[in-house]
Amino acid sequence: YAHGDDGQILKTLSRPEVVSIRKLDSWSPEELIDLIAKSRSEDGRSPKYHALIDTGALITGMTNREVAERLLRNGLAGLQGV
Repeated sequence: YAHGDDGQILKTLSRPEVVSIRKLDSWSPEELIDLIAKSRSEDGRSPKYHALIDTGALITGMTNREVAERLLRNGLAGLQGV
């Protein structure tokens, strides 16, 4: 990392046009992954999300590869995963 990289990452991930928040009453790791995978852009032609950054370690019981495979299988087809 170069000096200031961490700050730039935090700045980017704090911008409302980059990050969104959605309150869920109840969920499981699998349901959360499927919700992310099936979310579409405003025009409905492409995935709404292109990355999953699990800073809160919400996805448990699955490897990174399993998460990537589930994302690709359930809505992010055409994108590359781990």
